[in-house]
Amino acid sequence: MAHHARIVAAGVALAVAQLTASFADADQLSPPKDNVPAQADLSGAGNDAHLPFDALDANKDGRLGRDEVAARALLAKAFDTHDGDNDGTLTRAEYEDYVALEGTDSEE
Repeated sequence: MAHHARIVAAGVALAVAQLTASFADADQLSPPKDNVPAQADLSGAGNDAHLPFDALDANKDGRLGRDEVAARALLAKAFDTHDGDNDGTLTRAEYEDYVALEGTDSEE
């Protein structure tokens, strides 16, 4: 499962990089509109600050599954607590509640 999580995280990182490049000006990169650094570390290592919901939603289904948050250790640990409807996914609202209640998701 850890290998699958790394593959998902790598896919998300590639998608973020492609989105950043698509918004780039020929001479100068403009910052991403959702305030995700262009080289955000989605692997879960180092500073694990909260990422925008859309950056974590790898399959773009509007929900975060366990596989999409597996690399985010603190979020994965708190998953069941914040899955208010117990459907095995986090909605945008459930994720935003997690961010508001848990503060920073730092693993330094």
